Amino acid sequence: MAKLKCLAIAISIACMNNVANASSPEAWAELFAKANTACTKAANLAGGTVRVEPVDFEAAVLVIIDGRYREPLMKKYAKATRYCLYDKQTGKAEVSEAPTSVAVAKVTATGRTCWTKSFRAQLKVAQSIGSPCTAKNDEGDSYTGVVRR
Repeated sequence: MAKLKCLAIAISIACMNNVANASSPEAWAELFAKANTACTKAANLAGGTVRVEPVDFEAAVLVIIDGRYREPLMKKYAKATRYCLYDKQTGKAEVSEAPTSVAVAKVTATGRTCWTKSFRAQLKVAQSIGSPCTAKNDEGDSYTGVVRR
């Protein structure tokens, strides 16, 4: 009977150790490194880099990759962003092109000029580059434009 209790205690301790190791910082770092490597390779982008820290889900890890790809029949490279889901069970990475209309990062740059079709005007307060703006000419006519540097 005492041997059975010792065996049960030993099994319990071993199970607790495995649970603790599964969520250790080293285990997370190893999982994210595997996901980053697999997704960067699967994205097949020149100069591919992971944009932000991967996002962990129950069965997969989401990785966002920036890089460049050569457009068909073009000599130049175009910027590209890819979403990648890394399956934790199989270790496979599935890649999808990020829609261009979806913003995946905050605009941190600011500009001081409102560019319109006919003229540009200085802004009183710097705004995010690419945001819409309204400017007036000397005659007081209003024009809508986009903020640039």
